[in-house]
Amino acid sequence: MLNNWRITKYNPAFRNEKGTYLREEWTSVSDIVAGMVSIRDYRRVEEAYIQSLAEIMNDSKVNALQIFELEKNGPLDVMDALKPLYSKEHQRIYNDVTSGSFVMGENLNFVLELLLRENLWCKLMYSDKMYAHFGFDYYMYVGSHRECTRAINTIKSMDLFVENYCSPYCDTE
Repeated sequence: MLNNWRITKYNPAFRNEKGTYLREEWTSVSDIVAGMVSIRDYRRVEEAYIQSLAEIMNDSKVNALQIFELEKNGPLDVMDALKPLYSKEHQRIYNDVTSGSFVMGENLNFVLELLLRENLWCKLMYSDKMYAHFGFDYYMYVGSHRECTRAINTIKSMDLFVENYCSPYCDTE
């Protein structure tokens, strides 16, 4: 990929020389239960991540992503405090999604929510044109064969930070 980014809610001004983020912030959906973030604030950030990927897909002229190396985190068993975040569609997508399948539109949004909530892990790719990987602690890595200048500017306006950074989950570059 010619263009690679790390997209996060973390301001790079608060990283040390080794790249470690130094501020205490919520890093997972489970932090709702711990009282570190409200469901409303969590959803606002989650929606910004999903929209940012949609922006890059649009600029990359990609309308679907293929799932690779799918891992499911056991049965989709949600704590009571998190149940407002889940619907029957989440359960359906969780049950039906398989490695090799293509996802787009609303189904892709459900997959992204399950990835951000750590119910699934996988690599999302479209040929040699685009990839999206999700790491621990709310890190998203995206690559595209295009510069995606419009998308990057839009993402920055959504209170997310975009850094030039290759995904640690890439097999080769």
